[in-house]
Amino acid sequence: MVQRMGSLIGWLMAKLPNRSREVARTNLAHCFPELDDAQLDQLLRASLKQIGKTFTESACAWIWPADKTLRLIKEVEGLEVLEQALASGKGVVGITSHLGNWEVLN
Repeated sequence: MVQRMGSLIGWLMAKLPNRSREVARTNLAHCFPELDDAQLDQLLRASLKQIGKTFTESACAWIWPADKTLRLIKEVEGLEVLEQALASGKGVVGITSHLGNWEVLN
């Protein structure tokens, strides 16, 4: 439901005039100059849809209890590496890419 709401927000952002849409379109045009207008519009709509999802997921990450959010995790890779580092007693610095909003949960 949260992702559907986010998709709807993204769809609205693509349909209604707004600064975010224009900024995203300008940035995409600079990043992908080889795309024609139709391809650029398709990429813009997909991008805004993902932005809408990130917005609604972020709200849930801040509002929902942590255990509710953690129950949604389907798969974890590399946990043993983190556990070994924590067991060393020296502490851990996590440097991650920004792929959505999951880092809020850290």
